[in-house]
Amino acid sequence: MNLTNIKEDEINFEDLKFLLKSNIRLNILVNLYFGKKNLSGLREELGKSSASLLHVLSELSSRKMVLKSERNYYLSSKGYLFALNLIKLFMNWNSFTRLESFWIKHDLNMIPIEFFQSSYLLVNSEIVKSEEVDFAKPLKAYLELLPKSKILNVTLPIFSDIHLNALFKEVENGCKLNLITTPYVLESFRQKGFMKRLLELSQDYDVTLWRCDDLNFFMTCSENFMSLNLFFMDNHYDDSAMLLNKDEKGIIWGKYLFDYLLNKSVKIIL
Repeated sequence: MNLTNIKEDEINFEDLKFLLKSNIRLNILVNLYFGKKNLSGLREELGKSSASLLHVLSELSSRKMVLKSERNYYLSSKGYLFALNLIKLFMNWNSFTRLESFWIKHDLNMIPIEFFQSSYLLVNSEIVKSEEVDFAKPLKAYLELLPKSKILNVTLPIFSDIHLNALFKEVENGCKLNLITTPYVLESFRQKGFMKRLLELSQDYDVTLWRCDDLNFFMTCSENFMSLNLFFMDNHYDDSAMLLNKDEKGIIWGKYLFDYLLNKSVKIIL
């Protein structure tokens, strides 16, 4: 969805404003998202008086967000969808806040907006940064992770013999490599002998190569980790900061992003 293409009168913010103006409304909605509750249960969970809760429950009912069956309150379909999306909003916001220093200084144009709508999956990521006494810290952390992988899905927008040699070494150790790169990097492969090496590897090992014309992030996604390096706004590659995630949800995020790019890529026959 592109909000710039939506007219103001096509969006109804009234329900959203109604919810965001009151913490107790939000808390009731989120609480009921996880299951039915009676008044006593809500009072215990939220620490509010019965009178306050009944007033807000009445408001939510009038908006067709909350329903009542005997003594139990539960969410309508409308209330459930509002609660679900608000929870995702808050989780995304929390994730963005934790990783803000990484996102704000980089070019994000090549990562589709829907992946930021699920950025809550990255909440357990860490930012590995270069240090004055260890400028190569992100690279070292990356190279240490590769030998633990059986499958490597890589998007490579830069030519780096260090990274390529490390990836090829893992292939020789039996790791499967799916590599997406750009026409510019492919030409560098040819000029510097790496295409010949890829061809040789593909005879005995599991290597697949794709070309993508629009690629400006270096991502590696395996069954054990997901790493992401981006470009600065001036189109220079940033090797001083790497987003690293070893958590199942973050790895899933990376795999979805890789598959998205794969659908835009052309397979190179080796």
